[in-house]
Amino acid sequence: SETMFIAGNLRGAADNYHAVFTLDPQGKWAQAAAEEWVRSLDDLLRSKGGQDVPKGDSLEPTAFPPLEQELIDACTTYLKAFPLGPMATESIYKIARLQYNHNHFSDAEAGFMAVISGDPEHPRAEQAANLILDMYNLRKDWEGLNAAAKKLAESRALGQKKHLGEMIAQVQAESAFQQIHRDEKSLGAGPAAERYLQFALDNQTATLAADALANAAALFTQAGELERAILARERLVRVHGKSPLLADQIHALAAGYEQLADFAHAAQWMEDFWHRYPKNARAQALLLRAGLYREGL
Repeated sequence: SETMFIAGNLRGAADNYHAVFTLDPQGKWAQAAAEEWVRSLDDLLRSKGGQDVPKGDSLEPTAFPPLEQELIDACTTYLKAFPLGPMATESIYKIARLQYNHNHFSDAEAGFMAVISGDPEHPRAEQAANLILDMYNLRKDWEGLNAAAKKLAESRALGQKKHLGEMIAQVQAESAFQQIHRDEKSLGAGPAAERYLQFALDNQTATLAADALANAAALFTQAGELERAILARERLVRVHGKSPLLADQIHALAAGYEQLADFAHAAQWMEDFWHRYPKNARAQALLLRAGLYREGL
């Protein structure tokens, strides 16, 4: 079998290792044979372009091709015989990855979570965490994604990996934001604005915090709460001064104060716009209007 493996006859090697294991599952060479059986099938599958194949557009569960089912069976047999064996975590991951590829999401999540909880320091644990989040993202299940991210954040070992902890925190924020975005129409302008505002307060360092304040301001305006729209925009300018949304929000602040007939503050924001963005197409007109307001004050 080893000679076949080295020579590249993976099909023959897999069959022989399987036979060795089956002949004496409790024997001296059983564990080594089971490990090589799994390894040979995995290499055979990869040689045929399988295992880490890209997902298609459909999210409906699909059947496993014969070779993939054979690898799942080999991994399952290995795990039953040697649950604490050196390839146990890898075998659980291989099964879950194939289930993920074929949209068996519940089974795949259970397997990935088993990898994370059973051996959080294993290199596959981080990959498993990413794939769990990806499954919910593919289905646009924002509540599920948020809950999964929170659950993963509770893993002390995963949390110690700075880049992964930051990614999980970002996913939590993004999924919460997407829930609000999805529910905007059903909530109505005022309540949706409140939700966005609360999101921005709860996630001040999140990338989407500025977007949430901008959305809150737009919805407060739509709901006829212009003063609250102004407060949201002023917070955006104050807290998220490097946001690409800044120019439009300062412009909207000037317009908002004009609507309130507060021309002193309107002029202030017009001048601020001109100082920040002198080459912007709107800057000169705003500066001229600010001058007129200053003359009339």
